[in-house]
Formats: sequence, structure tokens, C-alpha cells
Amino acid sequence: VTPVVNQDGSTCAVTILAANEHKEFAAKCMRKLDHHLDFDALTEGRVKWIEQFVAAVEPFEGTPREPGSLRPLQDYVLMALYGLALPWKLLFALIPPTTYCG
Repeated sequence: VTPVVNQDGSTCAVTILAANEHKEFAAKCMRKLDHHLDFDALTEGRVKWIEQFVAAVEPFEGTPREPGSLRPLQDYVLMALYGLALPWKLLFALIPPTTYCG
């Protein structure tokens, strides 16, 4: 432990260094994990899963939504269909992307 104190005594920073045996153990564990897990695929899967939830909550995916572009009845019908589909879209968004298991 190496404390560093300013002259006025207002700030204290502490640096804790790991022992060499812990560094070697951590490096060995990371090599084993890297051999069994593909961290790039896990990161890609996490990004795709977030995209699935965003797409599930987005109300009118692929439909142009300019103000006044649809008649009021069409707006009500689209909102009703969105309300009916939302629980199902969220349920199926819980399924993990294929990048996790191939």
C-alpha cells in the first residue's frame, strides 16, 4: 500500500499492487476462459439482444410516421394492433440470439 498525500493534506490516493502469484493465477484463468468462451461472440450476442428489445418496443417499425400521413381511423387501428402485439413481441425478445449457442 502506497499512500500519496498532497501538501495541504486534502487528497489521499492509495495504490494497491497485486502479488505476482495472483497475477499469474489471473492470467492462467483468463487463458482457460478464452479457450472455452468466445468473448467476441458474447459481446456480439449482447448487442443483438439489445437490438431485439429495441425493435420489440418500437411502435411502427418500417412504417413512415409523418404527422398527418394517415387518417385518424388508421392511427387508432395501428395503435390497437401495436397494443395487442407488444406483449408477444416482448415475450419473443426474451429468446437469446443465435450467436450465443450457434
